[in-house]
Amino acid sequence: MSTISKIEAFIYQKLGKENDGTITLDTPLLDVGLVDSIIALLLVDFIEAEFDIEFLPNEVRPENLNTLRLINSFIDSKKEGID
Repeated sequence: MSTISKIEAFIYQKLGKENDGTITLDTPLLDVGLVDSIIALLLVDFIEAEFDIEFLPNEVRPENLNTLRLINSFIDSKKEGID
């Protein structure tokens, strides 16, 4: 399962919904309220555990979490050691 698929599955599970294609790579998860602050914190915990990376306090922000594309880019950069 790809990184994006894992994140997408996690979000749908937390929303209590089936994957209906509502979430695309560029759906603004935070801006439209699909992901609230509690789900965002759970998402951070999930990402850290699933992908063996650590968010620094200043990295938990919309620029890294607002879309699947941004989340994927953030994970890739952390795995490559780019801060």
